[in-house]
Amino acid sequence: MSGSDDEPEGGTARGARGGAEHPHPLDAIFHPRAIAVVGTPSGDPHGGNFLRSLRATGYDREHALYPVNPRGGVIGGLRAFPSLLDCPGPVDHVISQVPAAAVSGLVEQCVEKGVRTLHLFTAGFSETGDPERARAERSAVGRAVAAGIRVIGPNCMGIYVPGERISFTGEPPTEPGSVFLLSQSGVNAADSIFRLGAVGLRFSKVVSYGNGADLTAHDFLDYAADDRETEIVAAYIEGVSDGPAFARALRRCARAKPTVILKGGLTTAGARAANSHTGSLAGSREIFEALCRQAGALRVENMAELRDVLVALTTSTRRVRGPGVGVLSSGGGFAVLSSDAIAGAGLEVPELPEETRRALARLVPVAGTSVRNPVDASFDGSQGRSEGDPDRLRLAVSEVAGSPVTDALFLSTSRVPWLTDSASGAEDERDPYEAARELGEQVAALQHGIEVPLLYIQRERIWGDIGPDLELARTAYAGGVAVYESIERAARSVALLLAWRERRDGLPEIL
Repeated sequence: MSGSDDEPEGGTARGARGGAEHPHPLDAIFHPRAIAVVGTPSGDPHGGNFLRSLRATGYDREHALYPVNPRGGVIGGLRAFPSLLDCPGPVDHVISQVPAAAVSGLVEQCVEKGVRTLHLFTAGFSETGDPERARAERSAVGRAVAAGIRVIGPNCMGIYVPGERISFTGEPPTEPGSVFLLSQSGVNAADSIFRLGAVGLRFSKVVSYGNGADLTAHDFLDYAADDRETEIVAAYIEGVSDGPAFARALRRCARAKPTVILKGGLTTAGARAANSHTGSLAGSREIFEALCRQAGALRVENMAELRDVLVALTTSTRRVRGPGVGVLSSGGGFAVLSSDAIAGAGLEVPELPEETRRALARLVPVAGTSVRNPVDASFDGSQGRSEGDPDRLRLAVSEVAGSPVTDALFLSTSRVPWLTDSASGAEDERDPYEAARELGEQVAALQHGIEVPLLYIQRERIWGDIGPDLELARTAYAGGVAVYESIERAARSVALLLAWRERRDGLPEIL
């Protein structure tokens, strides 16, 4: 219905309070009735990144979508208009791809058109360090805000709202989820959407806010605290423009929902990079850590850790209650290194009780295998079965998980039980994706049979193609099991959750 004079359907704000009479002031940002992409390149048959992404996710199926280019014509399959004022219907949200010098004129058109929100993808303002460009940013944003227009950016990718089919990149998942991600960096935002989306994690909203000349971290944290579509909040932040406001918003958000924060620019080099990236002033590691502790938020060290914690929070791992880790693996060397890694993360690898060891000894009759913890899971040939007999592994998992010293179970095998023929040990000739899905289903079934969280360690590639490995992780995740690439990352995630849970005394439980 793009380019129509009719008001598009689906214009009622739904998000923050589920259609309540008094939605959060920022709710309209995430539910625009119509979007105009101003500065759409006419030379690109798809209309550039934003128009292509919005069409790929299907925003224009139920909303008006207007390409704007002085030449008019047809861009990306849609009728283009010479200016924002020529768009025939109301426009709630504008995405600016115009040069920095043209932004002030665009702001005036937004004011005249009655636009609600302006996303400035446009860069070349305060992040350059040039005083004149910084003044231009303040002038243009100040004019917009004075007219009641909220501004995202400049120098950012904007918003991803799968429930409204809004996207700023590629063809991401269109199914909405429960994780709200705030990122000062557009690259980090897009990377998280695709990396986490690949294993099945889904987002309620993602916001890339760049320089934060108007709306910044504390505004979006305050919104996320109220958003009924959001259960978990994560943020990558480079600088804090208003310390007291940020502290209040973080405290409010973390007390309402589990909130995970990654702060960039905590070193001299990082602070310099942050300033040149988004014009942000960084701060002290100690001060920021204390702020997160007081608020009840979890501070992580890097993007990999942020993603690992989000996987933990959206799988059975979030239920972990103690430091005792039971390990089922194959190979004595891996068992030794696993124990070191787990202990190094501040967790324990307790010796299993005598009763559990006796039960395991009946399943692991081969000399040289261990049943103390770690448990050697390479059950081989004594009864004509190949390495990794699934029935024995299932029983072993049940025994270790049922032990009173086990709070979480780490499973890793050097060969995959269900990818070998049980009689001959011959390699499975099935399609590797089909085999990977079957393994993921088997791992998920193991979780459903035990009370403690199961974490699968995919410590080596069985196939040359990464696709089947991802298929395994996706299938296991759908069944509530977190898959990690190393024992260190799994142990670190569990240790972080335990320490965080202890600090959240009196705050809502991490369920």
